[in-house]
Amino acid sequence: MKRVDRYGIEALVLIGLGVLFLLQNLGLFGGVASLIWTIAFLAGGATFLVAFARNPASWWALIPGFCLLGIGLIMGLNEFFPVAGGVWSGAVFLAMLSLGFWAVYLAGRERWWAVIPAGVLLTLALITVLTETVASAELGWVFFLGMGLTFGLLPLLPGPEQHKLRWALIPAGVMLAMALLMLALSEPIFNMLWPLTLILAGLYVGYRALRPRHQL
Repeated sequence: MKRVDRYGIEALVLIGLGVLFLLQNLGLFGGVASLIWTIAFLAGGATFLVAFARNPASWWALIPGFCLLGIGLIMGLNEFFPVAGGVWSGAVFLAMLSLGFWAVYLAGRERWWAVIPAGVLLTLALITVLTETVASAELGWVFFLGMGLTFGLLPLLPGPEQHKLRWALIPAGVMLAMALLMLALSEPIFNMLWPLTLILAGLYVGYRALRPRHQL
């Protein structure tokens, strides 16, 4: 996309948002302000995605496009499904940002770097959901697990430079080891793990004591 076209899209979106804010401040929206803003953000996101569809070289448009779509979805959830919106808003926004970076990678496999923020954001979205739905959960291990899987995925994805990304297996291994360690040391797992360890140790000692000894 030419430079003038890129700034033209950004200018159009900014002018549109400015007009909407002005109309709202003048009190012209009445009771449909939330609906109008939902449609506006969804339309703004669609504008960037259309710009990418017209010129795939403008891959940058995918990130603000999915960002605006995420904001529009959140506003729609809070307006029409307030209970669900209170639980899912953060996760929806993070997931949409993640989807934007996944789209950047899929639009050009040489942009493997986009997989890293995509994995980070998707992991944070999952943690947000678990925080809202699982009471008193220790979720630090989920973050390290997500990071480990993200880095471990890099050498496996198709692309022209994926064979050069074997270095990613090192941070992947470290992150996965951290996840397993934190999971093992978490209170619910640890409270079950050490009694089971004692039981297994006792069974082994009993087996050694009862095993027939060979006469010399």
